[in-house]
Amino acid sequence: MLDHGNHVPSRRTAASCIVLCIVLTAALMACATGPSVPPAYTQDELAERCFRTGGWWHGVPPDSLFSGFCEYASPGILR
Repeated sequence: MLDHGNHVPSRRTAASCIVLCIVLTAALMACATGPSVPPAYTQDELAERCFRTGGWWHGVPPDSLFSGFCEYASPGILR
């Protein structure tokens, strides 16, 4: 039968839990450091490439979370 009485953890168990929490926090903080990586191409460069390859550029406002995209005409076979 299970004992549902008051169980007081030992000092060793509490210390190991604290150490584990500190190590996990340090590991998560180590993963979150570093400078943000800028985009490989600006929206203007992507638009220019789109026009050079025969597409239509669909831009978005500069403060948008989404980027623009290039649309190409489908080949005549798929009509």
